Amino acid sequence: MKPTPIVDAFFIGFLVGIVIFSVVVNRWGFLTLIPLVLMYWLLKKPKHYEALNKELKKRGLQ
Repeated sequence: MKPTPIVDAFFIGFLVGIVIFSVVVNRWGFLTLIPLVLMYWLLKKPKHYEALNKELKKRGLQ
């Protein structure tokens, strides 16, 4: 699994747009929480990828 920063940036921007729209419409609820959780997962993904690469190099598999 290689990181795809352009696709990740697009999805994060899209999710931020959904959150901003919810705030403007004054609708705090489930529709606002889902994008916040997805943004957290997308921002956490590169750290997981770095740890995986480090372990693969340590074992001599990459």
